Amino acid sequence: MEVIDILALKDALNSIISDWNFQKEMCDSSFPTSHEYELFYQKMSVLHEALVHLQGAGLVQYKNGEWYII
Repeated sequence: MEVIDILALKDALNSIISDWNFQKEMCDSSFPTSHEYELFYQKMSVLHEALVHLQGAGLVQYKNGEWYII
């Protein structure tokens, strides 16, 4: 059985959530131009997919419009 470094896992989860919040804020504050939209959409899609998988694993939850580590 492999040992999980809880602090490293928490740092990784915080990094994913921070990146999600940053990208969301960027989209909300200044909607990207058409040539930037595809890049923003790709980043948000990948981050959202990661967060959904982490939620399925019971590591994070989405509540009141925010992602949280459980």
